[in-house]
Amino acid sequence: MRKTIDDIKKQIWENSLHTCEYLSGEAKPGKKIHVRCIIHNEEFDVSYDTIRKSTRKHHICPKCKAEDDAKDKVKLICDYCGKEYYVAKSKSTKSDYHFCCRACKDSAQKINSGEKFNELRPDHYGTGTTTYRDAAFIAYPHKCAICGWAEDEDVLEVHHIDENRANASLDNLIILCPTCHRKLSIHKYYLTDDRKSIIKK
Repeated sequence: MRKTIDDIKKQIWENSLHTCEYLSGEAKPGKKIHVRCIIHNEEFDVSYDTIRKSTRKHHICPKCKAEDDAKDKVKLICDYCGKEYYVAKSKSTKSDYHFCCRACKDSAQKINSGEKFNELRPDHYGTGTTTYRDAAFIAYPHKCAICGWAEDEDVLEVHHIDENRANASLDNLIILCPTCHRKLSIHKYYLTDDRKSIIKK
């Protein structure tokens, strides 16, 4: 049975936890009902279908909902982008760094993200703006030292010849394409003394 306007007024009032009142709109499927939050004195639309089908009492005002959600949450500021965000108190940490999303955390861990995030990066990344990758690309041609591949500099990788990532001296670094790097990393090939080719074991 279709609800009357009086039914809708009552349901909006009860289901919104007594914070919203009906202003206008038809009680028909697909239609919007115009309501007002008496807490924030703001008007907004909610679909009739949502009101008609809903029996769960909850905040339908976006601001009321946000404030209610924030009660059990802690406000943090992303160290990378500066955005404010909320996390559940149970999930908050005492970490020195806070990130609003995985993308910001990944960006902060990149080798050129700045001195602020030095402690976040693995030791073999180096610190500040001078890293083993930077050093290798300054010293050597931007191509694979084995096969000469140079289509995309961002795809090229820097290999630690002795496989000790703590040893970032130039003599221990070589620029490789992902394929040549993989061949050495899985130990199916070894690097010749002149560092110009690899040989299968």
